[in-house]
Amino acid sequence: MGVDVKSLTPDELRDLLQGMGEPSYRAGQVFAWLHRGVTTFEEMSDLPSALRAKLAENCKLTTARPVNRLLSKDGTAKTLWAFDDGACVESVLMEYRHGKTVCISTQAGCRMGCAFCASGEAGFTRSLEPSEMLEQVLRTSEQSGGRVSNVVLMGIGEPLDNFDNTVRFLRILSAPGGLNIGLRHVSLSTCGLPGGIPRLAELGLPVTLSVSLHAPDDGLRSELMPVNKGYGVERLVKDCADHFKETGRRVSYEYVMIDGINDSDVQARALARLLRGTGGHLNLIRLNPSPGVPYRPSPEERVERFTRILRGQGINTTLRRSLGADIEGACGQLRLRGMFLNAWGKTDKGPVRQMNQDSFFIDVLHEQGQAVCVVCDGMGGAKAGDVASTSATEEFVREVKRAMKPGMKRKAMQTALIQAVEKTNSIVFGRSQESEDLAGMGTTLVGALIDRTTAVVVNVGDSRAYCIGEAGIMRLTKDHSVAEELLDKGDLTAEEARSHPSKNLITRVIGTDMEVSCDVFDAEAGPGGFLLLCSDGLTNMVTEQEILYEVMHGGELSTCCERLVDTANARGGPDNTTVVLVAF
Repeated sequence: MGVDVKSLTPDELRDLLQGMGEPSYRAGQVFAWLHRGVTTFEEMSDLPSALRAKLAENCKLTTARPVNRLLSKDGTAKTLWAFDDGACVESVLMEYRHGKTVCISTQAGCRMGCAFCASGEAGFTRSLEPSEMLEQVLRTSEQSGGRVSNVVLMGIGEPLDNFDNTVRFLRILSAPGGLNIGLRHVSLSTCGLPGGIPRLAELGLPVTLSVSLHAPDDGLRSELMPVNKGYGVERLVKDCADHFKETGRRVSYEYVMIDGINDSDVQARALARLLRGTGGHLNLIRLNPSPGVPYRPSPEERVERFTRILRGQGINTTLRRSLGADIEGACGQLRLRGMFLNAWGKTDKGPVRQMNQDSFFIDVLHEQGQAVCVVCDGMGGAKAGDVASTSATEEFVREVKRAMKPGMKRKAMQTALIQAVEKTNSIVFGRSQESEDLAGMGTTLVGALIDRTTAVVVNVGDSRAYCIGEAGIMRLTKDHSVAEELLDKGDLTAEEARSHPSKNLITRVIGTDMEVSCDVFDAEAGPGGFLLLCSDGLTNMVTEQEILYEVMHGGELSTCCERLVDTANARGGPDNTTVVLVAF
């Protein structure tokens, strides 16, 4: 796979490049490029072409792909990111008067098992690499259109359960020549993993430590937070006081207010006794409710009384506002939402291309029993193709979701997809007029609106949709290509069309003209059936019967898309490859 260069410190990067026979100053150039968010080594334009080639051959650039993004009415933006192996994490962008703060995840899932938290409900997948933490900062900054000034490690996962990678990330984040975000602008949230806080204090890193407390006594804290068992709340507070003495950085205690559980007057006074004299600061926040979590937020009047008692006891207390409640702002909720949908996706640039011009998106409305998904294959050059496919996926999903209502009739579903294609085409065409770099860009599109066991599919170009089940595999869509037209006329056989030179000459494309026509298809799938959407990177290299076997008999469904993509790559597929699989 190559060296993960975004996980290297400047000194390690210098050693790597010197080992390649390069002068040491090249490390500074490469490090700077990495922190500008490049996705290919070819973009590092001030490096010699020979060095770019060596880096591409021996190293890898970790990238995070946005799978879902929600915007709150208060300006908070929450993004679900996916990495190459399918692991998903969340980040949240919050804008304050003093600047932009991004809250990132350190693990895909969480092992701590806190009773009120959504992070662990979808299961623990793995810990993140430093590069994957860095990617959340880089891509969020890119999305926001400006520099992120503060970073909070308070998303999915326990940072001290991924200690070494978290510390490495902090050193990379604060290194001169890169993002150079000072560690005094970084907060690290922990539930108090035994031994973790003293270990962190020994390093002397000037981060702000935020400790998830949530109860004033061992009985309740152990019930809410299993990590407390065998450790104890008094030992935790002592470790925090020692951390303050060692680093000079005040500790913040986080306390989620849960109705009828930890919000009584008696508990407020017990909390005051626990924290008095520690020099810490207490943040109170009403619980962000989450599906599957059997707790409610404390009423506002109860929170206000709880706050008055604490302040009256001399405890420095802030009532923190809850951001993003309307977009499932609490940790793990967006990931959990995606995990409950029986759908998976995978995209890969392949063994030949330097950049991935494909894009896909999956979203679901559980309450309505509906989902929307889309695959786009961009064209017009690496940068332009990426812009075209990304813009198309985002706009298509946005438009379809605007039209989605509970219990939609088939005709309404068809209309929603056609109108979404028309609006998407208008947006992509408009963007193609913005600069010479984007002129002529376009993208194929295959999308689906799913209502329980019914799916309506729309397509433009040669990205495809298949229905798969015990009866076999059925192609729903028709390629809009010269080869397909020749096949319809009887000038080519199906086998000849598969390898004909004109099969990649597309006759309909999103974004190359002011108007575009699309085809709409209905699909029915009972329990155990599947809908598969893909770009031609898959169908050019993998037969329909191989797709059928992989879906029905190949193994775990969660890795089916990855196996199909790997097969296309192993056969030397020259194109990007994307697969989305929906299980009914």
